[in-house]
Amino acid sequence: RAVIGRVLLMSPDDFKATIGKFEREASDISADNGESIHMNSCVSCHSVDGGRVVGPSFQGLYGANRAFADGTNADADENYIRTSILYPNEQIVEGYPAAMPVQNLSDSEIASVIEYMKTLN
Repeated sequence: RAVIGRVLLMSPDDFKATIGKFEREASDISADNGESIHMNSCVSCHSVDGGRVVGPSFQGLYGANRAFADGTNADADENYIRTSILYPNEQIVEGYPAAMPVQNLSDSEIASVIEYMKTLN
């Protein structure tokens, strides 16, 4: 049998607190927050001006087609960017080393980074 989900029972107060946490995180999603995350966590390896550093530039990344070292390619949509942050060694961009460590970002932080990337096109 495959597990397709879980059910978590909680008190009404715990449920309200959990929903409140999700709402606060969702309200924190913004390109400005993404820029701050970039400056604190990504800037040493990813430029925003097209310059080459350890990893590919964020400039023009969102929506672009990415060629990978294994000969495959994909469009840099939200799913690709999220996957690249969570599992950085699954799709290595052609011409770059597999050097990115796994990032410890929340879902809202990843969404903010994506929003920031959209502004760099």
